Amino acid sequence: EVVTAASPALVYECKPGYSTKLFDNPYDPQHRFVTISCSGSGKFTPAEECVNIQDCGTYHCGPHGECEDVDSPTAKPVDNYNCKCAAGYEQTLRKGSQPGDESKECTTINDCPTPAEKICGGVNSKGTRRGLCRDLLQGYSCQCAMGYKSAMEGKNETCVPVECGEAPKVEHAQSPMDGQQVT
Repeated sequence: EVVTAASPALVYECKPGYSTKLFDNPYDPQHRFVTISCSGSGKFTPAEECVNIQDCGTYHCGPHGECEDVDSPTAKPVDNYNCKCAAGYEQTLRKGSQPGDESKECTTINDCPTPAEKICGGVNSKGTRRGLCRDLLQGYSCQCAMGYKSAMEGKNETCVPVECGEAPKVEHAQSPMDGQQVT
């Protein structure tokens, strides 16, 4: 159909992830329509350009990352940017207060070894944990329980029993532990 000066204005809708405003709301773009009409001179009025919404204007990835906008946006705003995280941090998805309102941020990588039952020496014969793993930036440390000390097993820190040494002799007494190492 031929458009004339008497025809109604033509309305176009920008594709998902695009708007006529660079920093529009990615979840609810307010500037997603472009209107043009045929003028009396026989030329179309200029159309505003649909541009990729800069999601990094809304999202910041937290203090340990840098937001990078994706070149080909989708209808799901959380997929339209990525976080370039500092060493020791990884990109994670954070749920928002509203359904579908999610964001990405850089959070510390949990460096505590797995499986959890074996971390920092696991449990002793009485079922008591020998130590607790404390996650650090690019590493971890073991906080050992009373009677245990930190030690390295290969490249992993663990909690081992504190050794008292060889059982002492007590004059005029005997023990089944005589001459044995006591831990």
